Amino acid sequence: MGVFGKKPQIVNAPYVQPPRREPQGPSMDEAIHNSELRTTSLEARIQKVDADILNYKREMQRCRPGTSTHSMYKRRALQAMKQKKSLEQRTSMNANATFNLEQVRDVKYMHQDNMAMVQNLKAANQELRKQQQNIDIDQIEELHEEMQDALNDANEIQEVLGRSYDVDYVDDAALEAELDELEEDALNYAAGDSLAAPSYLQPTPLQAASSSTAVRPNYEPPQGLPEQRY
Repeated sequence: MGVFGKKPQIVNAPYVQPPRREPQGPSMDEAIHNSELRTTSLEARIQKVDADILNYKREMQRCRPGTSTHSMYKRRALQAMKQKKSLEQRTSMNANATFNLEQVRDVKYMHQDNMAMVQNLKAANQELRKQQQNIDIDQIEELHEEMQDALNDANEIQEVLGRSYDVDYVDDAALEAELDELEEDALNYAAGDSLAAPSYLQPTPLQAASSSTAVRPNYEPPQGLPEQRY
């Protein structure tokens, strides 16, 4: 019996196995880094084997050919050379693998960049469409026409303000006649009458009469004084 007089019912739920988690391997950059480290290690081992081969050759030169010591160093030198060939092959294979990984990584990053650009273009396109919905082309055309009318009115006002006021009336026909007379006098002067002044510079009859009757000043010395020579 339960606390309140009823026996609790126990429901056996079916067992569900959780999904298996696969171990995640290293990333592309980590794999390339590890491959480069492996290549560096193989190159260091090749340098060590080269040094061993050189030492074995020196020892062989010191020993007499055919002796057991000479044969021992020769056998070690051959083993070291085989090891060097194997290391060189592994180094070449590892370098090729590194190159392939770098190519795959570059393609992966390029694909990610392209996807990001596509997403940005989509977002920008949606934003432009939203903004274009708030823009009325007819209102823009009306605004352009109003601005053009305002500019035309401003130009007309400027033309009106720039007009000259004819305060003193001048006869255009009289001015043209005077201009023709000036041109005729200039031609006569150029033809050879250089001593005679133009008509507009010659004195009037009244000015000539007044100049002829004018009293000339007397420059004679007074009597009783010796004449001074200048």
